[in-house]
Amino acid sequence: MNLSGELKQLLSSEFVSALEIISQKADDFGVRVFIIGGVVRDLLLGKNIYDVDLVVEGNAIEFCKFIEAENCCNIERISPDFGTAKITLKQFKNLSLDFASTRTEKYPKKGHLPVVDKIGCTLLEDIKRRDFSVNALALSINKNDFGLLIDYTDGVKDIEKKELKILHDNSFIDDPTRIIRGLRFAYKLDFKLEKNTQILQKEYLQHFNNNDICYERIKQVVKLAFSLNSTELYNEFINSKIYKLITAAPFLKDGFCIKKAVEKNKKLIPNENIWLVYLSCCINLEDTEKLNLNSKELSIFKELNRLKHNKVKINSNYDIYNQFNNVPMESIVAYLAITQDNSAQIYIDNLMNITPAINGNDLIELGFERGRIIGQVIEKIKEEKINGNIKNKEDEFLLAKKIMSEFYN
Repeated sequence: MNLSGELKQLLSSEFVSALEIISQKADDFGVRVFIIGGVVRDLLLGKNIYDVDLVVEGNAIEFCKFIEAENCCNIERISPDFGTAKITLKQFKNLSLDFASTRTEKYPKKGHLPVVDKIGCTLLEDIKRRDFSVNALALSINKNDFGLLIDYTDGVKDIEKKELKILHDNSFIDDPTRIIRGLRFAYKLDFKLEKNTQILQKEYLQHFNNNDICYERIKQVVKLAFSLNSTELYNEFINSKIYKLITAAPFLKDGFCIKKAVEKNKKLIPNENIWLVYLSCCINLEDTEKLNLNSKELSIFKELNRLKHNKVKINSNYDIYNQFNNVPMESIVAYLAITQDNSAQIYIDNLMNITPAINGNDLIELGFERGRIIGQVIEKIKEEKINGNIKNKEDEFLLAKKIMSEFYN
């Protein structure tokens, strides 16, 4: 099968021209160069392509140095340990290309980061280290067979069947993050796990050892999965017991409530933090210790935990305001999803932006002395305004004058 037509249709003309330059240089240098991975899968699915991963059957760094010596590119970055390089072609100053050397890997410790075993192996050996057959397709960009599809793992058949199939029986043992990646791919592509892959996933989740998991990697794939803001994905995460990789018991088992709360307040949550709302609805504070969260991420879990265990009685809007004021919005939305406590939505919709129109200078002009009293008066005015007892700046001045007469007489 040749996909040169699909390449030219789904890639920008600039990108196709860049690949043709690389094609010529690959022939000049005497190496095979391939587009590899999910890009080839997406070409077969007719999806638009915005970037490609290129692999050199040999040493990618040496190939990029050759192109640079030919005055065709600037090398932006190299990583000798992994045999990777990033270049910018001089003819296309805004277009960068990433190259990887074919390589084999081994896992010194189950479930943790692999180490490079050999750089410059055959394409077949490189493909064997990948996750799913649909992501193990390659496309030649050499001149004599530009666009030729190479399929060592029956990935095309699996695309036609809309199935995700791992490449060997120890795949999840080597890298349990593939379970969560599979979940994300299944949702994005509307695929399902192939039968044997389902069996192996279930067996792994029944018998895995926490010491065989790199939780920093788990965090990264969970982040990508939950960033999709999907009820279906979250529910499958729970129903297939994938949650066991990070918690003994999920806190909230239905993603519908999460999606509803997120969508209602989406403008207040940065897109890059949506995953934290989902994760905080799933795991407890004690589960975060192994995920190596940064201080901002951890604060979301701590504040949510405080809200969930808050025993303060709510008697007024001002009590609601104090409960949620200065709490990360991600914590508030997660609390709303978990508890269905409408006071959280009342705070978001009606209270969070209420501030007095009057300020400290206004109070000094009225006759208040500088000091703590200024802040106390403004806070009292805010309380009355939040509780709906005063409506405008005129009412605020009247209250301030009343407080002043009581305070100084």
